[in-house]
Amino acid sequence: MKTLLTTLAAFTGFSIWTYAQIPPKPVTIPHHCDLIPALSSMKPTETVNDKNPIDLILVSKTDRKIYFLHEGKVTFVFTSAFGDGQGAKILEGDERTPEGTYFISSKNIHSDFHKSLGVSYPNAYDLSYAKKYNVSPGGAIMVHGMSNKITLAQNIIVANAINLTNWTQGCMAVRNDQIDSVFPFVNEGTPIEICPAKSHK
Repeated sequence: MKTLLTTLAAFTGFSIWTYAQIPPKPVTIPHHCDLIPALSSMKPTETVNDKNPIDLILVSKTDRKIYFLHEGKVTFVFTSAFGDGQGAKILEGDERTPEGTYFISSKNIHSDFHKSLGVSYPNAYDLSYAKKYNVSPGGAIMVHGMSNKITLAQNIIVANAINLTNWTQGCMAVRNDQIDSVFPFVNEGTPIEICPAKSHK
């Protein structure tokens, strides 16, 4: 197996690193993370439309919440499941959710996870950090709903588990009805700031 992995690494151009061998990635805390304590006490307005779309998505790893904002007001807030790995995403397969400043890069109404909002990971910093250790940074990070590949009953179980645990490969998962609520009002290019755990009190 070791020989096979070495051969694959040589073929792909990437080194074989374990998660523990690469130092944690320093992350500049996104600009709006310090707003989260105040936002957490706001009652969501749930009033948003095509003319007044969501203009910022703020993700709290500490609280496991995603805040959808318009002009500084919380329109929706959902509990989310993240990747099970701790810290900022560094390489493919580390099961970590990215941390930092990104934007919504795509929208997919035919996603394998009901509907999805693509996140612009990896950004230039993520690429440079991965390149430093000659590893693949991974990708395909999304805010999405539940899997289309499991039964309704299983989806209900998983949806309930969102409130209890992290289980994704690095994405941010919410219930189907929740992604339905915001999907029409999030445009490509909308900023999304993913705040590291304990980055705000």
